[in-house]
Amino acid sequence: MNILNNRNKSTNIFKVVALCLIAA
Repeated sequence: MNILNNRNKSTNIFKVVALCLIAA
């Protein structure tokens, strides 16, 4: 999970969008 940690900023936005889609 080192790669994910490195791209935390990029992954953070993707996570928010994914969560919004799932929640919707």
